[in-house]
Amino acid sequence: MQLYMTAAPEQYRLLSGMSFRLSHLAYQIGTDGHLHRATVSRQMQSGLLALNDAMPPAISDPTALSREILRECMSRGYEGVAADFGGSTTPDRMVFLEEAAKLLHRNSKKLFLSAAYGRRIPTAYVLVNTAISGGTLRTMLVDACNAFGRGRVALDIERLRMDFLLPSPTGEGTPLTKESFDALYQDLSPSVFFSHELCAKYFTYQRDGRAHFVLFDDADTIRFKLKLAQSLDLRWAFLLCSDGFWEYIEEAEMAAFLARSATPRQWLERMEQEVQKNGIGKNMDNYSAVGLFTGGTRQPKKWFEFWK
Repeated sequence: MQLYMTAAPEQYRLLSGMSFRLSHLAYQIGTDGHLHRATVSRQMQSGLLALNDAMPPAISDPTALSREILRECMSRGYEGVAADFGGSTTPDRMVFLEEAAKLLHRNSKKLFLSAAYGRRIPTAYVLVNTAISGGTLRTMLVDACNAFGRGRVALDIERLRMDFLLPSPTGEGTPLTKESFDALYQDLSPSVFFSHELCAKYFTYQRDGRAHFVLFDDADTIRFKLKLAQSLDLRWAFLLCSDGFWEYIEEAEMAAFLARSATPRQWLERMEQEVQKNGIGKNMDNYSAVGLFTGGTRQPKKWFEFWK
């Protein structure tokens, strides 16, 4: 399985030497309908162009935008584009993505899309979001493989933090920020359980006479989701880089720990000790990290280790 780490430009310095590929979270469609890029070093090559669709104006010239994106991919050696547009489909986005898909495909570039758009574009790879609150993740992935073909399905690991009132007839909860989740967790010190169906952890609590159900991800659940994807022979997975880890360790220290480690787990455990030491007395973020050895004398095959 190929893992793409989705990261913003300020995280590049630490991530550029790692063995996973980057999905560069530095691009968006501007209010003028053209491609806009944050400041990115020319040394940052390969990986994917991650396209943000946060700015809502309609795309008036899909051909011009598609060509701008292809030029950027060719200039920087990107393998393709990850356009995980949220919300419901819109006609202008669909026309643009169909145009971009043809152009990228002719130039041997990949295009990763949400399922809503991927249904209409057979050459695109389909991102399946793992942040679910009902059914089972395995069933959802199997259904996606049956619908799109196993070779087109990619795992999109979105960290889940959601608070549901019970009963919850709509299945919709309230998203929790990191700060609100941490405050709630520290206040309650709850018993935590793992849902094999959702591949997520959860706890319950009572407030103002109402029952609450909190569903969340951590490093253990992310590892479980990746192993599930591997068991289904999925070829790609996307993971958002966590700021809480990189703030408390320097690149030189990471390299030194790597040189003294025989496995990804040893490397990550040594870095975790350093992160915890450097974070004493500070308002540390939650953190998660991925260790991936990809062959050579150290480890003959790919495998993943996670911690938090």
